[in-house]
Amino acid sequence: MGKLLLLLLLLGQVSLGQNKSLHIPRYSNGDTSFWYSYKLEKDSIWALTKLETSKEYFHFRFRTEIQTIDILVDSNLLTQGTITNIGEFISERSNKKDAKIYKEIRPLESDLANELKKLIDSLDLKNISSEENIPGWGKMLDGITYLIEFSSPSGYSLKYYGNPESQKNIIEAEKIDLLVEFLDKKLKRQNSWLTFISTLPKGCYHAGSYYATCNSKKKKRN
Repeated sequence: MGKLLLLLLLLGQVSLGQNKSLHIPRYSNGDTSFWYSYKLEKDSIWALTKLETSKEYFHFRFRTEIQTIDILVDSNLLTQGTITNIGEFISERSNKKDAKIYKEIRPLESDLANELKKLIDSLDLKNISSEENIPGWGKMLDGITYLIEFSSPSGYSLKYYGNPESQKNIIEAEKIDLLVEFLDKKLKRQNSWLTFISTLPKGCYHAGSYYATCNSKKKKRN
């Protein structure tokens, strides 16, 4: 079944069940993009809900290499939110991520979740194209890429945006910047992740791109 779904994804837009369709970035040759493959891998490793098959009335996910922020609206129009912090341990000897993954899921306060949902709607983020379809969006060799997913009973989409703060005179980049600014100021997402890392066993943890953050927590005695 998994191989069949992957084959269908490679062929283009896919209908799941009777109504749900998938819209995912792909290269000019038709292959799915690096970021969709990356998302699938992290969904599995981080044990995240796969939004392609979610039946929620509305599900929004903002993702970086170390964190996800989710907003869900159920059939009763109740809005909830979570921030998920990920700690990927880096071996001191090999300087490579090993299989040890730590995860923390924190609920957002109701008022904050509703405020974020209103911002998502006001910026019309659901209808912004992925960067590869935005004229003038410059490619960067380094920096940060944000992944944004939307899911409803009728459809799923994945879009990505590299270094929106560096894009000049592009309205779509300005909207992504406003979203990131809200997440930084209201959710304090960086502090949330650093606080989480400080509670983990002593060591260094992947912090995005080529960077690592090390804590000073003492190892527990057996």
